[in-house]
Amino acid sequence: MSWSGHCQVPGQFAPVDLIGIPYRLGADPLKHGATDCVNLCRTVLAWYGINTPAPTRQWYRRLRDGDTAVFWEELESWGYRTTTAAATTVALLKIGTGYGLAAYYEEGWLYCNAQMNRVAWSPFVSIEAVYCPGKSN
Repeated sequence: MSWSGHCQVPGQFAPVDLIGIPYRLGADPLKHGATDCVNLCRTVLAWYGINTPAPTRQWYRRLRDGDTAVFWEELESWGYRTTTAAATTVALLKIGTGYGLAAYYEEGWLYCNAQMNRVAWSPFVSIEAVYCPGKSN
């Protein structure tokens, strides 16, 4: 595997720089040095020049209450469902009885690994749906 270079832009992470950082619900990598799955995906998409809506406090409250529909709603606000994984796609992963988000990067997925409690990369994850940012034609 040949990774793209580390980020040289102050205040921005390259996707490869996210690997290994800790998972923490509500964390933003630039502010906290940790991330959750939503901010992981937002950071990767920002690397490619794509802006996505920031999750709200209500989004996190619903998630803490076990309302996993928030993942589907978040992805619908970002773009449309597709069957093709590419550099700017995001996946909804099935993780045990819950869900998480992953961002496609270098022919695999960056995601928050619950066992390691850190961001990991893998070419194989259990995908429920794939979304492409933007609006379908």
